[in-house]
Amino acid sequence: MKAKLLFAVGALAIGSLLAQPAAADKVKIDFWYGNSGDISKRVQEVCQHFNDSQKDFEVACTSQGSYYAAVQNTIAAFRGGKPPTIVQVFDVGTLDLMLSDAFYPAFKLMADNGYTIDWTNYFSGIATYYASSKGQMFSFPFNSSTALLYWNKDAFAKIGKTEAPKTWEDAEADMKALKAAGYDCPLAIDISQDESWQLMEQFSAVHGEPIATKDNGYGGLDAELVFNKTKFVKYVTDLKSWYDQGLAVIKDEKVGADMVASFAAGDCQMMLTSVGDHGTVGRTAKPGMNWSVAMLPVYEGVKRHSSLVGGASLWVLKGHTPDEYKAAAAFLNFIAQPEP
Repeated sequence: MKAKLLFAVGALAIGSLLAQPAAADKVKIDFWYGNSGDISKRVQEVCQHFNDSQKDFEVACTSQGSYYAAVQNTIAAFRGGKPPTIVQVFDVGTLDLMLSDAFYPAFKLMADNGYTIDWTNYFSGIATYYASSKGQMFSFPFNSSTALLYWNKDAFAKIGKTEAPKTWEDAEADMKALKAAGYDCPLAIDISQDESWQLMEQFSAVHGEPIATKDNGYGGLDAELVFNKTKFVKYVTDLKSWYDQGLAVIKDEKVGADMVASFAAGDCQMMLTSVGDHGTVGRTAKPGMNWSVAMLPVYEGVKRHSSLVGGASLWVLKGHTPDEYKAAAAFLNFIAQPEP
């Protein structure tokens, strides 16, 4: 009798365990981003840290290969009814997102899900890029950058220089000296569409020149472009002259080359590119090569102004469930906090 009772109790216990609901599955969301190379690895680390930090949500982070691809693939996915929950959009695509009805504003998402974000933690020059005219944040600033002049200190030593050029007049003289010293590529330039932010926008910013009327378009969509009436005209004229003289050499995908790789290999002695390429140059530079970075040159007699902050931010898209938005808010709150 005792054995039967024990058996019955055991069976009841097993039945009770089997009747328990299975542990709730994690809520999974997709995060598409445009970074590649070393930066992509860092993004993946952030995603893994978030996934390891809690048990309710899981974010699948997928590189789209480039900023442009991330935006284009997201547009196609949105039209197909299957957009990622979060997408990284670079500065060039910011206005497109702001004017669309495709996103869930960051400030509202966080408030709706019980999070309080101190938006003043972001530098104002960065935050205002992604905010409404009322200061409401539409997206989360994620990665920021500006343009710099990269220069080969070894090559400059051969022409008797120990500093990078501060003016474009000095830069021209340095290019001619480097050419005379036997260097075939004194200045590498990238003229692909990706580089308009550097060749035109950053040049205009540091020279205090407008690109458009109405506070460069911030004052209204009826602004008119005016960069064809500023010092940018002289800059383009000079670039063409330097190109004709072999002082500036095009290094971009259209000619089957890479500007950053050309500089890192020591083939080109100067280049203008993002601070985001600093890590790539440091990792791939020719062994023993001494190089550094400096502020962008300005023309003589010009008061230097601040450069622009570029980069990208994280946007949450419409078309997802409340649980998916909870996951998105948790992830964005995670990345908004400094590491302990």
